[in-house]
Amino acid sequence: MSSDTWEWGAAFVRVTGVRRDRFVEFDFSIGEIRDADTDLAVEMILPYPAFREFCAERHVELLPTSEEAALAYLALQEKYEDAHTKERGGCLP
Repeated sequence: MSSDTWEWGAAFVRVTGVRRDRFVEFDFSIGEIRDADTDLAVEMILPYPAFREFCAERHVELLPTSEEAALAYLALQEKYEDAHTKERGGCLP
């Protein structure tokens, strides 16, 4: 899916956790729903690289999350970006 084909309206992601230091758990919703207690969300889990691609293709807005989930996600993000930086000789795309 290219970023030009997303036609479902606004897309939202709330990171809810990290598993096995590799997978991102998150809630995904579309439309104009930003309510933290909404029942109109899909619980998903993807490897970190696939999660980044999923979010980029849909131009998601990241919603606030718990401090625990945010810290775990930031640690995972640093891990992958550090590995990516080393592979690419110090530059991130």
